Amino acid sequence: MCRGNEVEQCDAEQAYTQALLQGTTTWVRLPRDQWPKEWAGMTDPVCPLSLALYGHPDSGGHWEQHCSKLLASVGFEELRPWRSCFWHPELRLFLVVYVDDFKLSGPAANLKKGWAMIRKLIKTDTPSALGLFLGCRHDVFTRTLPDSDVVVRGIEYNMEDFLRSSVERYKELTGVTVLRRAATPFIEEPSKPCFDDPDAFRPKVSDIDERLRNAAAHDDDEPNLPQQLNKYAAKILMKLLYAARYARFDLLRPICGLAQFITKWDENCDKMLYKLICYVNYSLHLRMTG
Repeated sequence: MCRGNEVEQCDAEQAYTQALLQGTTTWVRLPRDQWPKEWAGMTDPVCPLSLALYGHPDSGGHWEQHCSKLLASVGFEELRPWRSCFWHPELRLFLVVYVDDFKLSGPAANLKKGWAMIRKLIKTDTPSALGLFLGCRHDVFTRTLPDSDVVVRGIEYNMEDFLRSSVERYKELTGVTVLRRAATPFIEEPSKPCFDDPDAFRPKVSDIDERLRNAAAHDDDEPNLPQQLNKYAAKILMKLLYAARYARFDLLRPICGLAQFITKWDENCDKMLYKLICYVNYSLHLRMTG
């Protein structure tokens, strides 16, 4: 958001296979339609795997080492302990690499130089303006502050499409179609804390869990829910957790609280999950804004 700075992104093409597979030699079978003519008449030919093919358990590590080495050769310094984050001191460019997704930020005049350095060594598609990155839409904006002439720049981290797909996934797995409005993700609304008692702000996690479960047992305001959703709980909660960690921190507590009960799921958990989904469905407009 610094004045004169911009952000761009691109994807490495078949990233893993741009690195050589190191370590223990791996032999593979090729699909018959990929056999060279010299293999005609062979029964079960195999050949050594030279490139870090997707699916091999070591491929990701080899690609990461390969990529970091190439970036270092053109002046990008890795920012330990923040792995996969790089800084180019001369061009003042900050680079994030997540597997095959590259995001580069810095003075607009230097972005072209930075990409040229990277793309000379790593095959990527054409860099473009910041948009959808790792499932989150980055919406850059400029606004004039109320009652002033001050113009500010910012980014909204928009997870609405991802969260909407999470709600649809819940409906698909459970068959639930009616979602009521929910102001919070908890079944029991929080009571007003006592400002004279500092401990009022520090309830024990176990006490919160017990309070939520007891409240769930007496909440009859939900539609008829399918019983025992334990076989779906992990699929739903872990998908939601990705969005929560990225840009919806208000969802971290209810998701992680429910995740504790995946191995001991009961009807109360079904109700708690339903309330969480209702809250997500009616809070899709919320954005983390920088």
